[in-house]
Amino acid sequence: MVLIGFLVWGTRNDSIPFYVLGAAGWIWLAVVIATVLLWLESGSKK
Repeated sequence: MVLIGFLVWGTRNDSIPFYVLGAAGWIWLAVVIATVLLWLESGSKK
């Protein structure tokens, strides 16, 4: 939530380029997918 707020604040002040925001979005998405996959694997092993 803090990261999202920081990115929104940065875009409003034009201090963060759009491509940086896009890259951060893709990285965040990849982290979420990886976390879900790891959680499912750990859950299935139990």
